Amino acid sequence: MTTTSAWEGEGHGESEHGNVLQENSGSTQPSAGRDDRLIARWRLAAICAALAALAFIQDPGRIAADTKMDLFSAPGELMMRALHLWEPLGFFGQLQNQGYGYLFPLGPFFWIGDTLGIPAWVIQRLWWALLLIGAFLGIVRLARLLGMTGFWPRVVAGLAFALAPRMVTELGVLSVELMPYALAPWVLIPLVSVAKGGSYRRAAALSGVAVLFIGGVNAVATAAVLPLGAWWILTRFRGRARLALAGWWALAIGAASLWWALPLLTLGRYSPPFLDWIESAAVTTSITSPDTVLRGTSHWVAYVSEPGGPVWPAGATLVGTSLLIAITGIVVALGVCGLALRSTPHRLFLVGAVLVGWVLVSLGHVGDWPGLGSEFMRGLLDGPLAPLRNTHKFDVLIRLPVSLGVGFLIARICAGNVQGAGSQLASRLHVDRVVTLGVVGVVLLGAFPLLSGEATRNRSYEQVPAYW
Repeated sequence: MTTTSAWEGEGHGESEHGNVLQENSGSTQPSAGRDDRLIARWRLAAICAALAALAFIQDPGRIAADTKMDLFSAPGELMMRALHLWEPLGFFGQLQNQGYGYLFPLGPFFWIGDTLGIPAWVIQRLWWALLLIGAFLGIVRLARLLGMTGFWPRVVAGLAFALAPRMVTELGVLSVELMPYALAPWVLIPLVSVAKGGSYRRAAALSGVAVLFIGGVNAVATAAVLPLGAWWILTRFRGRARLALAGWWALAIGAASLWWALPLLTLGRYSPPFLDWIESAAVTTSITSPDTVLRGTSHWVAYVSEPGGPVWPAGATLVGTSLLIAITGIVVALGVCGLALRSTPHRLFLVGAVLVGWVLVSLGHVGDWPGLGSEFMRGLLDGPLAPLRNTHKFDVLIRLPVSLGVGFLIARICAGNVQGAGSQLASRLHVDRVVTLGVVGVVLLGAFPLLSGEATRNRSYEQVPAYW
């Protein structure tokens, strides 16, 4: 009895199967509930350990060329230099481009590890593991608050988010850009929780703390998660409640961002217009067709190759392998089906977020099927809207609700009508297991570049040469 109810939920009677079992359990309900919660926690811990293992099988013993070399070679010196706008070492002297963003939390994490004598490659893999686990647990918690019944549907949703193409593409090459992605559920969790009652100030403050931990290495990537919170407040609250929560949340976001926003304004005052000399909108939007936007393969660097091979190996595998293209498409299709169900709660918020994300990521698409007004938008992205040129940063607006949609679909299948007990219930539970394991298998196959350890292929080194 304990095993069966643990499969369905967490001992809270959330599914019809759990209700059937509880009707026959009598006075054993409280102890069974505690046992099921303990089992659920152990299962979550085991999944988190597996996600951490995924990080460590990427070129173990070697340091990956990820984000910024100084993080691994001299994190303390990096943070000291970040206190000044002028950096005298790189390129015979330069203005630092958002170098202050490494002051928190990325810089201290690597500095503490370096101070403790932990090998640089281990610190790096621990950082990747935190990103994977944070994204997974965030969706599991958010799914429960949004009314998703059953333990395993939440787990599937969490895996679909943590192992989405965005995470697979950037984990070993530009992990700093994944911080907003991984923490996006945690920005929403306090806002969703307060809808059931509580202090608006406290909810806004907790959401602001999540924004604080996102950091400020990339201002646009940090800002890209905010439409989720704004859309939730707009669709879930009314009247004075909406104004009160929105006001406190805006104040919390401002306070959490002030430490990097002021240096950003200072940088803009003295920096040359480097956005004029990097990739253009024609490059960044050339691959944002509807299918790549929905699948989450909209980062243009994943399509770039050099004589020695692809620039980003995991991303290149995702966009260049027919089977993986089909598999990631299947995951999105499952998510869309879950969002289309009438039984899915908060559909206005979830579907609206997908639509907003799709519009933002596909802005100015210049492919074979250009969108309406794409020429005009492309001009804006090369002009006043140049900071938003890399529209792929808004992918989280699509990935979060689509991943939840996968979980809601599994929850609906597992909550099929049970008209009796005994053999009928056992047969139904067997079908639920098969369906759940099948979807988990599809999600894992979509993350094949991580499973095969190729995220850092040809992008790692053992140590910095002594002569350097």
